[in-house]
Amino acid sequence: MSSTKLKVAIVGGGAAGIGAAHKLSQLGHDVTILESRNRLGGHANPVIIENNGEPTPLDTGFLIFNDSTYPNFCQFLKELEVIGDAHNLEMSSCFRNTDDKIEYSMGQKSRLVRFGLKEALNPRFWSIFKEMYRFRKKAHSDIVNKVDLSSISIEEYLQDFSRSFSDNFVYPLTSAIWSLPPSQIGLYPAQSILNYFYNHQLLAGKSDKRWLSFKGSSAVYLNAFCSKFPGKIVLNSLVRCIERGSKEISIFLDKEESPLQFDKVILATPADISLKLLNDPSPLERDLLARWRYNSSTATLHTDTSVLHKNKKLWSSWNMNKSGNRYFISYYLNRVHDIKSKSDYVLSLGTPGIRDEKIIQEFQYRHPIFDQNSVSSQDQLHDLNRGQTAFCGSYFGFGFHEDAFASGLKAAQSIL
Repeated sequence: MSSTKLKVAIVGGGAAGIGAAHKLSQLGHDVTILESRNRLGGHANPVIIENNGEPTPLDTGFLIFNDSTYPNFCQFLKELEVIGDAHNLEMSSCFRNTDDKIEYSMGQKSRLVRFGLKEALNPRFWSIFKEMYRFRKKAHSDIVNKVDLSSISIEEYLQDFSRSFSDNFVYPLTSAIWSLPPSQIGLYPAQSILNYFYNHQLLAGKSDKRWLSFKGSSAVYLNAFCSKFPGKIVLNSLVRCIERGSKEISIFLDKEESPLQFDKVILATPADISLKLLNDPSPLERDLLARWRYNSSTATLHTDTSVLHKNKKLWSSWNMNKSGNRYFISYYLNRVHDIKSKSDYVLSLGTPGIRDEKIIQEFQYRHPIFDQNSVSSQDQLHDLNRGQTAFCGSYFGFGFHEDAFASGLKAAQSIL
């Protein structure tokens, strides 16, 4: 570990960049975060709305976490002294298939499954849940026994199950978790999906994990970090190019003629952007980072409850609707954030038909695409973090906040 005070640039102020900056500042290094947007947080993107005359914060990207599968992030919250600002969340979900007339909810009020009379009389509905138990048993066995699934997609893994089961259980769940478009769901590596299901107890039929959401949105931790961070935060600073010399690194900003000089740089940006910023990527950097592609999605914050179930009793934290070959996800924020209000606030991903007058704001988010080509790079990604440069981001793990934050901590450690 270096005993010399280093001057470090961190390009990107999302969870990965914040993790790296927090670690390095704790060790007394001179840290500068360069963020192209006018805010930190990345997918932690809270907004303030007027709710019956009162300012009400809502999250529009990063929504939930827990203390068992988000250990590094939760330790960070303890160090910021904001872990107490999180409240328990009901992890309920509702699914509608408007084509097959199948509707059910799971997890509400400690009930495993809730459904209507039509489903109770529908043999196809019961066959789905019969297969669900077989799927859980098989997947649990494969993970526990370390069966090598690295070379097959989830579509290939599900060949022994009916298409009805895939379309009405595994695919909507996968789409909701990773914000995947229908064209990408079947290509997703089975190993990654089943590992995630196993780690989050989705193969156990029930979960004892305590899911949390912030009282006051993720602004709670972002504000706490900014107030305690001893380094520099430079917003609206678009990096144009990074040149690595024998001793110093030159970072050229879009609106500045002279470059900024640093000893080390951590690229806490998506893999494709990190590759574009380097003027002299090594063959290994070019090979590994070029394997990653990203999907862009539109998140709409609105009050149009027509996207939820007609039966209000089935409204859940997560609401999924399948129509044709498309899945639409809506988060009922009143339940997620435990908001007591006469108004209903919903966050929908790529959902059509939302009435214009009900839209509050729209946001664009990018998610890494985990296919066989990209996932095959993960075992080598940490080999990039040597010498002057380190990389981090959610693509180092499963694509979530904890993965990004933890990779930032490791990137910080690697340059020391």
